[in-house]
Amino acid sequence: IPEKLYGRSREIEQIIQTFKDIRSGRTELLLISGHSGIGKSALINEVRKPITEYRGYFATGKYDVFKRNVPYRAITQSLQHLIRQILTEPEKAISAWKEKIQHAVGTNGRVVIEVIPELQTLIGEQPEIASLGAEEAQNRFSRVFQNLIQALATKEHPLALFLDDMQWADSSSLHLIKTVLLNPQIQHLCMILSFRDNEVPPSSPFARMIDELKIAERHPRELLLQPLTIADVREMVR
Repeated sequence: IPEKLYGRSREIEQIIQTFKDIRSGRTELLLISGHSGIGKSALINEVRKPITEYRGYFATGKYDVFKRNVPYRAITQSLQHLIRQILTEPEKAISAWKEKIQHAVGTNGRVVIEVIPELQTLIGEQPEIASLGAEEAQNRFSRVFQNLIQALATKEHPLALFLDDMQWADSSSLHLIKTVLLNPQIQHLCMILSFRDNEVPPSSPFARMIDELKIAERHPRELLLQPLTIADVREMVR
């Protein structure tokens, strides 16, 4: 069966345009919503190739209803995916990334290696880190993670991070996503968050995070996926 995607040309164009916009130095948040099975993941898979053709990096992660107690699950998944992409590049490019990322994480590389083991393959063994209290350790992780994102999202290689099933995201992830999106030093980043709109009431943590971003003038672009039209179905059957 052909893998052509039907009835989503307008949505594909909007996602690609959003990615084009971040090449000028902007950071964008794109929300993709719709009921389960409406085609959110299929839509994202369709734009993967055009994004890489613009020399962009595209990485994905997914939250799981049965692993909601695992902090940063989809975020770390997406960066594991990204580091694996970098490790397939020519030796010269890998060396440049190693230097850039090492500079970004400084002496705190072990903080992110603990959640992104692939990073050690890239930057090597890192020094031990001081033991901190829970709040201080979380603040340190947030700071180092933001530095890492800033290093990975560049003018030469804009970065698109797609995080799926945000209705199941943990509170630590939501706080980190908000912090990244409000950091003015992070540029060339497109954060794409998809969720089941019928499972996100206004009082949910995810909905509150979006409201807080809007209050802070970080207004998202939004795509609500509708069922295919009769014309789309006819074309697919034909």
